[in-house]
Amino acid sequence: MFADQLFMIFRTSVSYHELEKAMVDPSDKNHKKYLAIRKKNLHKMNSIPVCKFEDND
Repeated sequence: MFADQLFMIFRTSVSYHELEKAMVDPSDKNHKKYLAIRKKNLHKMNSIPVCKFEDND
């Protein structure tokens, strides 16, 4: 587990197992907490911009 994941678990007082359940079950009581954590970390999932050049051979 990464340090930021551990921090979020302690900060939200939700166990990793409970977060896993909340990911798949929108009716779970911790689903809103999961969405808040996910929203804060979405920037980590975006791909890095890459500059592409045309090959002019």
